[in-house]
Amino acid sequence: MRIQHQSGMTLIELLIATGILAVLAGLAFISLDNLIRSKQTIDQHSKQLNQYRRVLYMLQDDLQLAVTSQQSATSQAEFLGEPQRITLNKYQVPQATSIHAEQALGQFRQQLRTINWQFINGALYRTDSPAHSAAQVNAFDGQKMLELNRFYCEYNNDVGLGVSRWPASPAQNSRLPGTVICQLEFKDGTSTELLVTPWQSIW
Repeated sequence: MRIQHQSGMTLIELLIATGILAVLAGLAFISLDNLIRSKQTIDQHSKQLNQYRRVLYMLQDDLQLAVTSQQSATSQAEFLGEPQRITLNKYQVPQATSIHAEQALGQFRQQLRTINWQFINGALYRTDSPAHSAAQVNAFDGQKMLELNRFYCEYNNDVGLGVSRWPASPAQNSRLPGTVICQLEFKDGTSTELLVTPWQSIW
């Protein structure tokens, strides 16, 4: 009479295998959770950087396309610069040549916009209104662009002398600064410096 031995796992072996699987599953869950958190952090930083770039691009574009009364034929304020506020006029769309000068001038006046950037209570605001509007510009009526630790601008004249306000003299009332230098410190502690030359200052 032969005795047949049935092969299989003992209870102890089954418990050990189950424990190993549980540890592996726990490690996999931790790795997946870290991966998800890392992706969320990267996405958040990417979104933040895109917002930084957008604001810097808009500020640079506004400064580059600023116009004076010599270009816009308006008696309104020219370029007014302060350490934490900039008010300027710019055309909403590029100018186009026309044989009807007066008609074109009327169209240009309608397209002329007054742009205001102002740093208030840790946030940078931008307002965009028709230049012919007589309403007082209120920063809080505009769009909140970005929260910052610091925003400070200075203005250089043609010989490179920096001043904290523009115009620095009555002779500069109908002129744009040679360059505008703005320092921005973001909430994450990083900072950048934006140096812009208005296109009219080049000619």
